[in-house]
Amino acid sequence: MKTILYSWIDKKIPPLKPRNRMLDEYINVKPRKIIVATGFRRCGKTCLLFRLINSLLIENRKEEVFYINFEDERISRDTKFLSDLIPSIKETFFVEPKFLFLDEIQDMPNWSRWLRRIYDNYDISLFVTGSSSKVSSHEIPTELRGRCLEVKVFPLSFKEFLVFKEIQIDSQSARYSENEWAMVVKALDEFLFYGGMPEVVLAQEERKIEILQQYYSTVVSKDILERFRVRNDEALKTMLLLLINSNRYSISKIYNTMKSR
Repeated sequence: MKTILYSWIDKKIPPLKPRNRMLDEYINVKPRKIIVATGFRRCGKTCLLFRLINSLLIENRKEEVFYINFEDERISRDTKFLSDLIPSIKETFFVEPKFLFLDEIQDMPNWSRWLRRIYDNYDISLFVTGSSSKVSSHEIPTELRGRCLEVKVFPLSFKEFLVFKEIQIDSQSARYSENEWAMVVKALDEFLFYGGMPEVVLAQEERKIEILQQYYSTVVSKDILERFRVRNDEALKTMLLLLINSNRYSISKIYNTMKSR
């Protein structure tokens, strides 16, 4: 346990790109709620947590703003880890956390009952992330209903994409400047082809397709096949490809209209 706790104290949070949606507005939400950030795998939920944590660390000690990543292989998948978490923080750092950030907690046994107990018995602000397929408002366990507020996190919008790529476009002059318009079309071409997943947007050109293929395999195997116990995986993949091609055709019509403006 202490190894995990000190890993957070020693962790340096890297510089993060701004997003249109931030979590700062939920710090003092009334009535108090467990804030649950849900969304597609790798769409930027953890980075939103880190941006909020950076803001909180301006006025709070790091021991009071605790982050735990439950995908860490050193964390045992049993209820004892959760039960011991807050007592261990208090014993180690002589302070009770004011904020707890719990990343991908949904695979821990009895996680929802533990969250309910912490919510009912401690004055701690709780921020949780998880896949939309497991912790969304439709899937939240009964014991947490009415106590959670879901914040949906999406891949980058085109505006956010431009920020991540450090592309500055004057929306007024772009209507009349061929150079500005060419820049818009080029950026849109990349955005429509590769999408708005943050890691893909920032990746080198030669790695983008590889990362997208990994995302596709993970989503199909973990979020669909396993969750819904689909037996005919080839039929599912064929259906998904048909949907992708249909959406691509619709998008290409819009794109071609813009190019020929």
